[in-house]
Amino acid sequence: MAAEEASSSFYDNTGVSAVFLRIFRAQYNLGELTTQQAFDQVIGPATHADKCAYTQTLKAEGCEFLGPATVKVSHSWRRPLHESIDAMLDYAAKRPDQDVFFWHDLFCRNIHTDLPASEKSSGLRAMGKTAGEVLLVMSPWTDPDALQRGWCVWSVMGAVEDGVPVTMGLPEREAQRMKEAVLADSNTLVNALVTVDADRSVCDDKEAETLLRSKFAEYASGGGLAVLTLEIKARMRTWLLDTVAGFAEVLVASDASGEALKLLRLAAVLRDFADNARAKRFCERALEVLRTSEGEESAVTATAYDQLGLTLHSMGDYAACMEMYEKALKIKKSALGEQHADTAVTLNYMALTHERKGDHAKSLAASKAAVKVQLPILQRLHPSKVAALGDVAVALSRSGQQEEGRQILQACVRALTAVYGSSHPIVKRYDSFLQPQT
Repeated sequence: MAAEEASSSFYDNTGVSAVFLRIFRAQYNLGELTTQQAFDQVIGPATHADKCAYTQTLKAEGCEFLGPATVKVSHSWRRPLHESIDAMLDYAAKRPDQDVFFWHDLFCRNIHTDLPASEKSSGLRAMGKTAGEVLLVMSPWTDPDALQRGWCVWSVMGAVEDGVPVTMGLPEREAQRMKEAVLADSNTLVNALVTVDADRSVCDDKEAETLLRSKFAEYASGGGLAVLTLEIKARMRTWLLDTVAGFAEVLVASDASGEALKLLRLAAVLRDFADNARAKRFCERALEVLRTSEGEESAVTATAYDQLGLTLHSMGDYAACMEMYEKALKIKKSALGEQHADTAVTLNYMALTHERKGDHAKSLAASKAAVKVQLPILQRLHPSKVAALGDVAVALSRSGQQEEGRQILQACVRALTAVYGSSHPIVKRYDSFLQPQT
């Protein structure tokens, strides 16, 4: 009985509303205070005398912005408190018709006392189940600190096992950083997913660390954290793509060329993850804007045709894909000239689609046309494009056009050697095709 009473006072299932969070943020100058510092400087002193959760103090004061918790917040105490508050306010703003009350342990747990790790673990898990949803604060978005904290990973694992939804929340500042990063380099999403590894999670308390490690090992019939990591990545991938699509939705309303080009970049990110339906819609909208703002004969508009073509290729609609490429090629030849590097880009796209359709002759013809454009400017091309040209040269050699393929390959080896040096694996690979075959 004593243990149950201790656990009950330790976990107050009362949550705080978005109105409370806005008032609290306005009342205290939080700045970059971490959650731990906010407890030390604000919540701790306010609850020290009664040794209770802050929500219990608020109840005694007649606070009207409290209610049964509907969302349990999982976060890192090492991160700024405003990040958790931002994520909670964003969550509530997206559900205006719901009465949302957040169970955030800074406000809702009696931090002046502690429980044995076994009781703490069961209490945290029960809180997630009682609330009915877990909000995981993803900050920094590239490598969320919460996923490196043992108790947070425990909360996620419990939610997955209990069938409780896990929603990922992004603080306002991190959302802006994510948008800027994705627009600059689509690989940042891949990098973020690769980084996720629940096995990196730790607890500051040795007893808790030992307990959680034993429970983690039992997860998924002994699959352990390796299985949980895959499940977290799957949820995170969906969340990341939904977030990128959200950025794109904002741009859809704009008729500005610059915003349309951003829309194309975001569509390319979605396409890279096979989210083709949304990518297609955003490409079509960008093309519509650019045709109006830049004109049908603009090279910028041709880029939109290319991007829509790539998306249609990913969807397996090769006829429609080739139609987009043909329009892009016609515009580029007129606006840039037949010998421009961007013209070669479209020719290479066409070659890939012909190859996928099984039309090797047309694929080779398009590749040769691209080679003709690229050879004179080989030294200015990115190494990845030079390497792609090397693959074309190898294909030419294997198709019986050995001399032509050899000349192109020699030029590629010289260009790649200038960048990487003669000992680089890709240089050695292409150089091996130039050696006499025994």
